[in-house]
Amino acid sequence: MEFEIKDGVAIIPEGVEVIYEGTFSDYTELTGIVMPQSLKKIDEFAFDGCKNLTSIEIPQGVTEIGRDAFYNCTGLINIVIPKSVTKVGCSEFRSIGSLFSGCVGLTRIVVEEGNEKYDSRNNCNAIIETGNNTLIAGCCSTIIPEDIEVIKDRAFACCEELTDIIIPQNVRKIGKSAFEDCKNLKSVVIPQSVTEIGEYAFSDCRELTDIIIPKSVKTIGNSVLRGCKRLVKIVVEEGNERYESPNNCNAIVDKENKTLVAGCSASIIPDGVEIIGYGAFMGNQELVNIVLPNSIRKIDGYAFESTGLKEIIIPECVVEIYDGAFKQCNSLTSIIIPETVEELSTSAFRNCESLKSIEIKGKMKLYDGRHGRAFCNCTSLETIIFHDCVTKMSPSEFMYCNAIKSIYVPAKKVEYYQKRLDERLHPFIIEMEPVRKTKKK
Repeated sequence: MEFEIKDGVAIIPEGVEVIYEGTFSDYTELTGIVMPQSLKKIDEFAFDGCKNLTSIEIPQGVTEIGRDAFYNCTGLINIVIPKSVTKVGCSEFRSIGSLFSGCVGLTRIVVEEGNEKYDSRNNCNAIIETGNNTLIAGCCSTIIPEDIEVIKDRAFACCEELTDIIIPQNVRKIGKSAFEDCKNLKSVVIPQSVTEIGEYAFSDCRELTDIIIPKSVKTIGNSVLRGCKRLVKIVVEEGNERYESPNNCNAIVDKENKTLVAGCSASIIPDGVEIIGYGAFMGNQELVNIVLPNSIRKIDGYAFESTGLKEIIIPECVVEIYDGAFKQCNSLTSIIIPETVEELSTSAFRNCESLKSIEIKGKMKLYDGRHGRAFCNCTSLETIIFHDCVTKMSPSEFMYCNAIKSIYVPAKKVEYYQKRLDERLHPFIIEMEPVRKTKKK
């Protein structure tokens, strides 16, 4: 697409119908844009990273504005969506997403009167899909109208200036990542009308200190409170049929599946919980220690990824540790994996840069699939102890673990491990003394 820039203003000639994906990506010198009357479509990420663009006049005739078309336009203050627009935030390959993600300065959103698909009723500073009362995109000055039923996926994502939000009583669904990365969001009240909270809905809301899940909620997605590092109080209202927070445990527990869905640095995992859910504590750097009860049998994917854990005792009841469960726990220095563990999946302890010693007691499979690398890039790892013969192991399990000094293996099993470990590790293999069995009297 041809265009010229004069004094920071991009001039697009008449005849152009589409501004394609990434056309003006990272044009930080751009302060304004003149669009032709022939324009029909603004593609996704068209103005990605145009940080000095303060306002945009979209001409009548534009019918489609792609997902994240104005992503990270931090200087954008106001925008008017013309009445000709019939598709917002759509992509051939992605579901509806945020239109203004990263537009931290945006305070005014207007949909022109006469638009048949969208509106911004009651000067709410948001884009609303009229037919189904769904809020598609908002900003820090949005006031959610009383008749809204759905807050769409990523509607407020990366809205850094949003400090509090009132969700009205008619809202029944909070979509995926709806408030993700709202770094200064301190307060949110979820009404009794809400039945569904999508995955990552409040993830990386770093100033959020407490949250109450009403008794009406029936579905909560994975990693819903990921990275909420100041969160210390989680309450599920009495009477919720599916979820609970028993004994003031400061966590969300799925009663039916015996799964801890989401926790925080103040969580106490209740006895009886069998599964630590996917991403349950992910990204919480304030979590430095936690006790796993003897009821736990599965630690799901990324459950403790990027937490501040300094130590963790895995009880003799855990059977499965899934992908990335303890990935990038940079304060963890040692780990003992009990005999009960049957499978340690891909990247389970990857990038644990302070991990110095590993003790594996059982015959477990060290990976699930082609990639392995359960301990890849544990750059401080010095000592590995195998008490038995692991049944399956990828040669890449200890890739980039360049500090290894000793690998202890059972008696008469040196050759067994030489066949399974990367050749560069063979010089560090040390055969242990045979275990003497105590005779019964």
